[in-house]
Amino acid sequence: MRKASWVCVVGCLLSLDALAGSYYECVDANGGKLFSQSPCPADQNEKKHSYQSDKQGIGLTSGSGKANREISTDNASYQAMRDNNRRLELKRNINRTQQKLESLEADRDNRIASMKETLQGIAGNNAANRRAVVQQQIDKETQKYQQRIEKLTNELKGYTSEMAGLSQNP
Repeated sequence: MRKASWVCVVGCLLSLDALAGSYYECVDANGGKLFSQSPCPADQNEKKHSYQSDKQGIGLTSGSGKANREISTDNASYQAMRDNNRRLELKRNINRTQQKLESLEADRDNRIASMKETLQGIAGNNAANRRAVVQQQIDKETQKYQQRIEKLTNELKGYTSEMAGLSQNP
């Protein structure tokens, strides 16, 4: 029953029909909360809250009377907020991609250096054949890392390009 009351009160508060008003938050001795449009009973602590909704940017559908809570994208403040949020997201993506790129390059350098040490240590019978195999492994590994680095570099260029476009249209 209490959950139903809670849902009903919250539903009323969120309704677009109730654009301004007040409600009471009642807290009983056990810490239970009740929200009401009427003042609280004497044995409960009471907090009165006021609210006012702003209709700007919210459109209503005709016919059914149901509220359409979509924000108008023609609103300049919405567009500025959207662009600013995208800039922040792009900055995070640029930083993450740069970190991945640096980490990948460091991994590549360590891995190739280790393989080159192995190459230098090859001696004895069939050394030339074993060196050729290790050199092929080094080339294959270098190519694999280069492809991954290229992919991250292209991502970084895309983010940077989009950021430049957003910065030109504040």
